[in-house]
Amino acid sequence: MSQPKRIRKVLVATRGEIAVRIVRTCQEMGLQAVAVYSDADRGALHVRSADEAVHLGPAPARESYLVVERLLDAARRSGADAVHPGCGLLSGRADLARAVEAAGLAFVGPRPETLEALQEKAPARARLRAAGLPVVPGSDEERLEHERTLAGPRRVEVQVVRDGRGGAVHLGEREGSIRRRQQKVIEESPSPRLDEPLRQALCQAALQAAAALDLRGAGTVEFLVDAAGRFAVLEVHARLQVGHPVTELVTGLDLVRLQLEVAAGGAVPDQAAVARRGHAVEVRILAEDPARDFRPSPGKITYLRVPGGPGVRDDGGVYGGFVVSPHYDPLLSTLCAWAPDRPQAVARLARALRDYVVHGVATNVAWLGAALGHPAFRSGDYDTGFCAAHARALLARPEPDLEEVALIAAAVACWRRDHAEAEAAAARAGAVTAGGSAWARQGRARALRGGPR
Repeated sequence: MSQPKRIRKVLVATRGEIAVRIVRTCQEMGLQAVAVYSDADRGALHVRSADEAVHLGPAPARESYLVVERLLDAARRSGADAVHPGCGLLSGRADLARAVEAAGLAFVGPRPETLEALQEKAPARARLRAAGLPVVPGSDEERLEHERTLAGPRRVEVQVVRDGRGGAVHLGEREGSIRRRQQKVIEESPSPRLDEPLRQALCQAALQAAAALDLRGAGTVEFLVDAAGRFAVLEVHARLQVGHPVTELVTGLDLVRLQLEVAAGGAVPDQAAVARRGHAVEVRILAEDPARDFRPSPGKITYLRVPGGPGVRDDGGVYGGFVVSPHYDPLLSTLCAWAPDRPQAVARLARALRDYVVHGVATNVAWLGAALGHPAFRSGDYDTGFCAAHARALLARPEPDLEEVALIAAAVACWRRDHAEAEAAAARAGAVTAGGSAWARQGRARALRGGPR
């Protein structure tokens, strides 16, 4: 059994929206949060949000965020007693976990031995097979042949959390079949195509996998599931995943808080205490141009309006005026919606996407809206081939809303009329028209007439 640790200050060893997310939970728990940053991220939101920040080095991640020695130095300089690796960058690296523990700090994640087994892959698959679990083969050729035997494969992952006391809990599944270039772009929970017996079978298999790997903290077990209900373990991720907000929305639990509590020697909740309600959907908003083969679109965000409303959650890492760097993943935010049922959740998220406005960089917002509106997604009858099968339809520009166009034209006409009247009033009053706005000139004209200011 691990000994309880007192955590007061956490070094957040990552960047972007997940760093902001971790900082917020630390502060809610009364813990101090220390951000780290590269030259490119000096003005980043996670740096502004944290209690303090430590500079790591140049913009390239290999010279800053990926240098274990610099992260440990930042922990020492700041007096941090724990390190949270986030969900990317070094989060799956055993050398970071080992170095943190050797320095006498708490690592908010798995044991180094678990991460080593997962990095080498073969030892992890051997442990899973020894536990009696079906496992997708390891080589690319074997995997391809295995996918050919599955009809309409889907990728479903189960969220699990284990503590150092032998306790374990699953928090249900997430559907992550809609992906591009091996990156999930839409996730939802619960999966729209699992019946209850299959859902329970996957969740129990995930707990078996976590136990076989001696997982500590939060992790996900990803499965390939076919239309006949056959499944096999594809991967195990011993870290927080980008899709974790949908699980939080349907369970009401804070996964970052659970991670920190487990790292401090605490216990996970009882399975019977975990209740799931409603439905949640998440999209990844990226600075990329779908019309140019989804090429990254770095640059300055000149304007940003984030949607709100009941059941809407935006985990963002940017703001108006922020410069999206070409050095990192172009993720701007994860936008989620929760509702009592799936149709309402999808409709709520589609509305939120229409309200999401960003200028200065190209984004995939319109593409995501088209995906949410596609009949295959609305029905829930989709699989891993969704993006390829509907590529042309998702890129098509929608027909203009003629009523909306008419309203915009009327608004412009009214503005021009008012502008012309203001100019005429100023001219009649003999006001000096050089410089200033029409409203300012009209105000000066009224002053000359002795009217109200």
